[in-house]
Amino acid sequence: MSAKEVTKARRDKRRAEGLCIFCGAIADRKYQCSKCAERTNERNRLTKKQKASNVCISLSCKNLKIENSAYCEKHKEKISATQKRRYDRLKSENLCIDCSQPNDSGFSFRCKACLEKTAAEAKRNHRVRAKQRLAEGKCTSCGINPHREERKLCISCAQKGAEFRRQRKINVCNAYGGAVCVGCGETELFVLQLDHIAGNGNKHRKEIGGWAYMYKWIIDNGFPPGFRVLCANCNIRAFRQIPFPNDRNL
Repeated sequence: MSAKEVTKARRDKRRAEGLCIFCGAIADRKYQCSKCAERTNERNRLTKKQKASNVCISLSCKNLKIENSAYCEKHKEKISATQKRRYDRLKSENLCIDCSQPNDSGFSFRCKACLEKTAAEAKRNHRVRAKQRLAEGKCTSCGINPHREERKLCISCAQKGAEFRRQRKINVCNAYGGAVCVGCGETELFVLQLDHIAGNGNKHRKEIGGWAYMYKWIIDNGFPPGFRVLCANCNIRAFRQIPFPNDRNL
């Protein structure tokens, strides 16, 4: 058990017993004694003062903070190194990188509960940001260029997104024999699809969050076996157990 986990367990125990989570005295305030509560308030006041003065918020530090951060360069690097060590440790122990609980997702470094929480927060923030940018007449992606008429993206962002998705699809298809249907030889990228050879594709898509995450899941998991490239027609043939046009034993 790490030092952080030991501290958390000790504080949870004290909270349940009605004691101050910091010093263990009788808690006459919310989870704290008067002395610790005053110390916390003083720390918060100091932090606000340092932020207003453009100073690093670390204790006893008087260096100016760097841009887009609350810390100076020295403490920023120190915190980043600490976070990376924690991140690597949790990954190696198959624990969620957010809550440190056992990772039960099977396809991410976060557990299912944290994935749902993170996705909901990201969607909420995206909606707020996109709504604000649309009201300003800007592209919802870059927030710089004006969006196209009756569209949410500018021409540049739309082209970048289309090219990224096309190249990602090509890379995934190449990992499974190339961008060509194994049932009929079709090479039109737009109609090519990935087929679950053993079936249960719909169940798998629901587990990973939807079909939009399929290519990302495959790349993140190192191109696992069990997939093949089919065109839309041959995919239906496979589902209906109709022989492929090239009569190959697949």
